[in-house]
Amino acid sequence: MNKPIIAAISKVFLGFALATTVVAAQANPKDNPDNSAKVKYLGMAQNSLYFNVAYQNPTGSKFAVIIMDKDGNELFRDSYSDRNFDRRFILPGLDASQLTFVVRDFKNPDMKETFKINTQFSENVVVTQVQ
Repeated sequence: MNKPIIAAISKVFLGFALATTVVAAQANPKDNPDNSAKVKYLGMAQNSLYFNVAYQNPTGSKFAVIIMDKDGNELFRDSYSDRNFDRRFILPGLDASQLTFVVRDFKNPDMKETFKINTQFSENVVVTQVQ
């Protein structure tokens, strides 16, 4: 095999091995029985974590999306009034073992959904020489 091809395959394999991430997102169902908010882990690239947050807001009321680290420090906060909210969030350069996403409606204080994200990064790398 050609050395550039081996190098390219090694880089791809190393990238996948370093980006192996286990993510668990759990909503508190008693906060909102409709479970209208969803947080989905999309992956990791270039030392950034990618998440998608979707929220069905049929009334168009104002709500907040808050992202916090494991110590409760706010990494992001903004308010929206989209009826069908669907946004991608990129959290760059984080060495985060736990993140918390909160979707909170301003008009209805009972509507608050919390998602706890636990991340574990695996660095199992196998290098094999190909002749």
